Amino acid sequence: MWRLVPVTILTAGSLLATPAVNAQAPADTAAPSVAPDSPGNAQLSDQKLDAAAAAIARVAFLRQTYERQLAQADPADREKIAEQASGELAQAVKDQGLSVQEYNSIVDRARTDPGVRQKILDRLQPPPEERTPSAPPADK
Repeated sequence: MWRLVPVTILTAGSLLATPAVNAQAPADTAAPSVAPDSPGNAQLSDQKLDAAAAAIARVAFLRQTYERQLAQADPADREKIAEQASGELAQAVKDQGLSVQEYNSIVDRARTDPGVRQKILDRLQPPPEERTPSAPPADK
């Protein structure tokens, strides 16, 4: 039915929830662990990190939207909505040039590798010139 696996990224004492998309296996299937010297531990390119960050943002938005729809849906419609959500989530990842497996692998790695986590979080933040200041500057 609902094929999302929640993945949590920790940052500066707060949690940024980023979902993994699991469109190929049941939600209770654990991802295989990666040995420290395996190719899965290779340096991720900026292009892959950019794609993953964009996919994370889109997947998080879609997940939130579909969770609201599911909560308000008639029980008979929930499976149909969940299937639609799963397809859209997978497509959101594919639209960024990643396979669902690549996306899940990067998200899993971000959970365990602080360097990868920070690179993705940096990409999720707006540039400093676009950030809204928390307080107006003090007049001198």
